[in-house]
This record gives sequence, structure tokens and C-alpha cells, in this order.
Amino acid sequence: ENFCFDNCWSLKHINIENVTSISEYCFRNCYLLEDVIATSATSVLGSAFQNSGLITISLPAATAIGPQAFTGCKRLTSVYLLSDNLISISSYAFKGCSNLSKLVINATTPPKLSNSVFDSTDKLNIYVPDSSVETYKTATNWSQYQSIIKPMSECVE
Repeated sequence: ENFCFDNCWSLKHINIENVTSISEYCFRNCYLLEDVIATSATSVLGSAFQNSGLITISLPAATAIGPQAFTGCKRLTSVYLLSDNLISISSYAFKGCSNLSKLVINATTPPKLSNSVFDSTDKLNIYVPDSSVETYKTATNWSQYQSIIKPMSECVE
């Protein structure tokens, strides 16, 4: 349901199971939220984590990241999109995520990437399957990030 934990300031750590979609504005303005593991979520809808205190998120099943899903997450450093079937990352998904340094994408086929997904890539490295690095570097809208697309084997945990 939309707005389900909106403005819930006491949440710090969440492990979401048996939920296929993280709804719009679900964790918006959850300023103390640090990390989320959403094992079965296949979609993160628009503004789901907008302005939250999120530091890291792991989405093993996500196939779609909605518009502005993580907008304003200034503390966000690591995102793990681990589904082989990631289809799309929508516009402004990571707008205002100035500390994002690690985006791990497990899909061998580059997902559709909208324009203006990031507004800051100063610290960012995008890790993709080793066999897909060149494919990502030449894919539509991914090519502008070719200097920060790296093989997964170089990703340090």
C-alpha cells in the first residue's frame, strides 16, 4: 500500500520477505533507515525510499526500479540489484544520491536505463558481470557511464 511507512522515523533495519512490490512512498522520509534486504520484491515503485536515511539496499529479485525510487537518499552508498532479469531503471531513480559509490547489477543483458537516472557520479562505480562489460558500455544510455562501468570481479566488499 502506498505511504505505508511514510515518515516512520524509528525504522533502522528492514528485512522484507514475501512482498513482491515496494509501493510508492512506502519508506519516504524514514530518516533513520539504514539498510534494507528485500528478498522477494520484484519492483520498487516511484519514490519508495525518497529522502530516507538508507545506506545500503539489496534487491535479489528486482526487475524494475521506478522513477525517483531513491531520490534524495544522501547517505546511500551501496545498491545491489542481483536479479538476472532486471528490466529497467527509471528516471531520477538515484537523483540526489551524492554518496552512491557502488551499484552492483547482476543482469547480463543491460536493463533499459532512462535518461537522468543519476545526477552525481563522482564517486560511483557500476559493477556488472565480467562477460557483459562491453555490452553495457555501448548500450543505450549506459554508454555515457562507460568510464565507471567495471567488471564484477573488481568489486570489493
